[in-house]
Amino acid sequence: MAFHSGRRTFASRLVAQGHSLEMLQILLGHAHLDHVAPYLDVSQRELREALAAINLSD
Repeated sequence: MAFHSGRRTFASRLVAQGHSLEMLQILLGHAHLDHVAPYLDVSQRELREALAAINLSD
């Protein structure tokens, strides 16, 4: 269980630093991009920041 927790932390931090999901796929050694999703954690703060960044006036 600790192994997957470490992979989840690794994946989440890479994405938070701006790395692509494709890069994450390669680094985690997955053949398919959809296999990366279980390793991604998004915090409530990140969700709020993403929603706040959306400009609906354009």
